[in-house]
Amino acid sequence: MRILVHELPGRLRFKVPDLKEDPARADALAKAMLVCPGVIAARANALTGSLVVEHDGAPGRRGALLAAMGAVSPPPRTTAPAHLSAVMMMLADAVLQRLVERALRAAVAALI
Repeated sequence: MRILVHELPGRLRFKVPDLKEDPARADALAKAMLVCPGVIAARANALTGSLVVEHDGAPGRRGALLAAMGAVSPPPRTTAPAHLSAVMMMLADAVLQRLVERALRAAVAALI
């Protein structure tokens, strides 16, 4: 499932849950979008499961890219061994918690 979540002139951002935690799949989808006419850049983020496509903004380009997103399929999902996935999730949770704590401290310090 791919959902257009944000758009600016010449820029589309999609939520693509299939990309989460699969950098190879995210990279493959970004590369597939780069060959579409009018696409200037495509960046996929496996951490957030999102894809940003920058395009030339030509008339009809938005519709063509929306259609291309429906037609382009990333390669099959790769899976890590279960114990490795669990360790990766614990590490990701710890890093995220640390980042949130630092951001909150910075925000409080800025207010004081």
